[in-house]
Amino acid sequence: MNRYDITDIRQVLERYYRGATTEAEESMLRAYFAGDDVDSGLEADRDIFLSLSDTESIGVPEDLADRLSGEIDKWDAREKRKIRFTFRSISIAASLAVLMAVGAWYMQEPKTTGQQLSPEEAYAQTEKALTIFAKALDKSMDGIETVDRTSEKINIQINTYLQQ
Repeated sequence: MNRYDITDIRQVLERYYRGATTEAEESMLRAYFAGDDVDSGLEADRDIFLSLSDTESIGVPEDLADRLSGEIDKWDAREKRKIRFTFRSISIAASLAVLMAVGAWYMQEPKTTGQQLSPEEAYAQTEKALTIFAKALDKSMDGIETVDRTSEKINIQINTYLQQ
């Protein structure tokens, strides 16, 4: 006859599956399942318990620390690149804002040359300034688009790597 009460074993087993057992309770389960008189309704639980408690057969690769260190270094390098790209994006946006402010100031500042411009001359000067401004804006937007595309590629690579 088994010295363990089957209802106690079932209750402790339920707590074990929830991760709420003590070392003493796990030792009791180990002793019960190692014995020959296991209840037939607990045969599957015995196999599961014995396989989960057999931690000696789990091996750790010798180069695990080196591989983990290498992966952490790669992640660190990626984070630094990401910060550089973010800084570059902010720099471009700030440059664009300064350019727009200077352009607006230039457009509003009255000419102090001592001569009045005719409406046609004023229109031509305004068109010239706006053309220069538009070219500078296009160039800045091209730079921002390049940074955005590069950032997207990096994010895709990081996500792909993290999913592996």
